[in-house]
Amino acid sequence: MRTEFDGSQDYDLLLRMAEKTQNVFHIPEVLYHWRKARGSTARAALSKSYSVDAGQKALQAHMERRGIAAEVMNNDHPNRYRVRPLISGRPLVSVIIPTRDGVPVLQRCIRSIEDNTTYSNYEIVILDNGSSKQESKTYFATLRHRVVRMDEPFNFSRLNNFAVQHSRGEYYLFLNNDTEVLCPEWMTAMLELCQIPGVGIAGAKLYYPNRTMQHAGVVLGIKGVAGHSHKYFRHQSRGYFDSLICIRNYSAVTAACMMVRREVFDAVGGFDEELKVAFNDVDFCLRVREKGYRIAWTPYAELYHHESATRGFDLDPREIEFMKRRWKDVLLNDPYYNRNLTLEHENFSIRL
Repeated sequence: MRTEFDGSQDYDLLLRMAEKTQNVFHIPEVLYHWRKARGSTARAALSKSYSVDAGQKALQAHMERRGIAAEVMNNDHPNRYRVRPLISGRPLVSVIIPTRDGVPVLQRCIRSIEDNTTYSNYEIVILDNGSSKQESKTYFATLRHRVVRMDEPFNFSRLNNFAVQHSRGEYYLFLNNDTEVLCPEWMTAMLELCQIPGVGIAGAKLYYPNRTMQHAGVVLGIKGVAGHSHKYFRHQSRGYFDSLICIRNYSAVTAACMMVRREVFDAVGGFDEELKVAFNDVDFCLRVREKGYRIAWTPYAELYHHESATRGFDLDPREIEFMKRRWKDVLLNDPYYNRNLTLEHENFSIRL
């Protein structure tokens, strides 16, 4: 341990160890209890305020040793940091939005992108899945964005795979038409992570219109296949062990707002078209994970998700069985979720 990192000397040590090996394991048992002595950071993080600066310094040194140009920032909570990797160049991002009629919903989505996005090098590709109303045709004609038509029964996977063929970006950003951008840096925050060589996919923080949580990463095994973490948590919540305010890894994220590098998408062959409605994003993420990439989630990309505003949503038992057959025990062994936590709810309560 190094004295110049006093207060966070164990953090510095662990970061240096992690540079030497990927064989880091977690034992999911209660092996000790943490006492809260008076004046210790266990009782109050700011009891040793110098630990905050030491931790930031250790993380910055870690990024430099790894050769990653990045800024390490304090995220306004003690001993919690945000790493902002420098974006290399100005890669084109293709925002892919499937839609069918529902002009007010799509209009809100596109306007929010145009008005609330600081990253400027993007294109929008609208996949029109058989719109029939004159209102839709009139609206499409006014847009400066590309509209690609596909007159087939709804198949989310096939729609997105088809839209990719008409997209020019180095990164694909799959986006539901019933989303609404809330923060200007949303695309930048996702791109910062998605460009890192070991990361294949980046996901976003999605709220219901009442500002409760709709999606903050996907946990495998919940209710049989997978569920959204922190569902219905209040937007002010810091989440389970501050998970809602920190960039972290999950096994999957929702394709309601998902960014992926083109080379990664091609490496797994896109979405599986057998999964027409549900779990296509989870399956896609797991296949990307099989290739050795990580799935990142950021709280700095915030959007409303007016969920299923243009079409109903019912789970197909055949798609559930497809996932269980393909992924078997993988669904019951999520490496980013403690096995002592519930698989019945999305609230991180203890498994009983």
